[in-house]
Amino acid sequence: MSSEFFGGLSRDFGQLLDDSDDYNVIIKVGENSNEKTFHAHSVILRARSPYFRTALANKWAKKEGDSTVFTKPNVSPVVFELILKYIYSGSINLGNHDNTDILDLLIASDELLLSELFEHIQEYLLSTKSDWVKRNVVKVHRTIYPYDGCKKLQSFCLETICKNPLLVFESKDFPSFEEALLLPLLSRDDLQTDEIEIWDHLVQWGLTQMHTSTSISSASSLTTVSSSNNSNTTINVNHTISEIANWTNEDFMELERILHNCIPLIRFFQISSSDFYDKVWPFNKILPENLKEDIIRYHFKRNAVINSSNGLSTQSLIPNDALKPRKIPFDSTLIKAEHVAKLCDWIDRKDGKPYSFDEIPYKFKLLIRGSRDGFEAETFHEKCDNKGATIVVMQIAYSGELVGGYNPIEWTTGDIRLTTQNSFLFSFPKQGNLNDAKLSRVTRAGYAIRIKDKTHGPCFGDKDLWMKNNFNAYDSCSSDKDDYSDRVTTLSKFWVLEYEVFQVIRK
Repeated sequence: MSSEFFGGLSRDFGQLLDDSDDYNVIIKVGENSNEKTFHAHSVILRARSPYFRTALANKWAKKEGDSTVFTKPNVSPVVFELILKYIYSGSINLGNHDNTDILDLLIASDELLLSELFEHIQEYLLSTKSDWVKRNVVKVHRTIYPYDGCKKLQSFCLETICKNPLLVFESKDFPSFEEALLLPLLSRDDLQTDEIEIWDHLVQWGLTQMHTSTSISSASSLTTVSSSNNSNTTINVNHTISEIANWTNEDFMELERILHNCIPLIRFFQISSSDFYDKVWPFNKILPENLKEDIIRYHFKRNAVINSSNGLSTQSLIPNDALKPRKIPFDSTLIKAEHVAKLCDWIDRKDGKPYSFDEIPYKFKLLIRGSRDGFEAETFHEKCDNKGATIVVMQIAYSGELVGGYNPIEWTTGDIRLTTQNSFLFSFPKQGNLNDAKLSRVTRAGYAIRIKDKTHGPCFGDKDLWMKNNFNAYDSCSSDKDDYSDRVTTLSKFWVLEYEVFQVIRK
C-alpha cells in the first residue's frame, strides 16, 4: 500500500524558492521602473514548464558566469512571482490579487505552456469573477482573442457582447478594434441590435481607419467626433454622408478594402427600405455588384423568383446566413435588450445597480403585434385578456417615439377601473441614450387601469394613455396628465404606427 504526502512535498519545494544557495537561473521580468530579478533552479523549471525545458535544452538564454539568464519584459513582477510559486509548490491563491493581474497571469501561463494553471485561471474567471468580466468585457475580449485555449472565456465574452452590443460599439476602444475581433462578432446570429445600427457602427469603424491613413484624399474632410489620439478617433457618419459627393473613386476603393471581409456578414435583408436608402445606398460603391443587385431586387420586388438555391442571384457573394434574421431571446420589432432591462428595472423599482439583460428575472412573451394581428379592440382583448401582468409598447407615427405602460394585474372585459399602485407609463426616444427615457408612476391607484372592452384596448388612467378604434383601425391614441405623475409625450392625440403587448412572466 502506498501513501501520499503531497502537502509536505509542496511545502518543502516552496521553501527552495525562498531559501536556497544553489540557484542557477536568473529571470529578469518587467521593464523600466517595474523591473525585478528572480532566481530559480533549472532542474525544477525543466520539470514543471515545457517552455523552460525547451529553452534550457536549446540554450535560448544567455549565460552570465554559471547562471542562465532569461529576460521577460512582457511579464510583470507580480504575475511572475505567482508563476514561480505555482511552479515550485503546485499551489496558487488568486483571491487577494487584482483582477487585471489575474488576466495577465492567464496570458503568461499560456506563453510558458503551463496548461494546468491556464485552465484553472480560465475557470476561476468564469466561476468567481464573471461580474468583473462582464463589466470589463471589451478589455478581456481584446486580451484573450488571440489565444486558442481561451475558447470558454471567449464564448462567454461574445455572448455578453451579443446581449449588449453597445458595450463594444460605444466603447472608446472600438475605433482601434482589430478586424479579427469584428468578424466573429458580426457573424453571430444572436447579436441583439438592429441591423442598421450594426451597419452604422461598422461604417464608422471603417471611416476611422481611413482617417488614420494619410493616403486618402477625403480623409481630411471626415468630421471627427472625439479623439485623444489616432487610435481612439471616431467619425461622424451622418456628416460623412452629407459630404460624400466630394469623395473620389479612390476613397470608395479604400473603404471597400477596409470593409471587404465584413460586408458579407451584414444582413442587408433585415434593413428597412428607408434605412437602406438613407444609410447604405450613399456607400453603394463599396458593395459588390451582384450583392447590390440582390439587395435592390429584394427591396423592390419581394415576390420575384430568384434563380439560386439560397434565394439569391447565381453569382451572389452573400452567405446563406445573411438572409436569416439575427436571433433574439424575445420577439419584438420595437424594443431591444436595453429597453427590456430598463422596463424590468422599473417593474422591480430598482434604485441601485440596474439589471443587465442576462440578469433580468422576467420573460417577455409577445401576445399581439398590430401589423401582424390587427389593431382592433376586439383582437386586443381576445389575445391579451386574463394573461396576468403585461407591458404595452406603442410607436407614434412620424416621430417614431415609443410610449406605453405596465399593467401589473391583467386586462379583462367590462366597463370598470382596476386598482394598483404598481402600474406606470413610460416613453423611449426613437434614438439616443436611454437616460432620456421618461417614467410616470400612478398617483391615483383607484384609477390606474381603465377597462372599456368594446371600443378600447389598453387604457391607463382616465385620460393618461388610451388607444381606441377609429374607422376599424385600432391606431388612434390620446394622452393627458390625470392619474399618473407626468406626461410621457407632449402629444395629446396621435396615431400609432405599430404596437406590441408582452406578457411579463417571472422566470
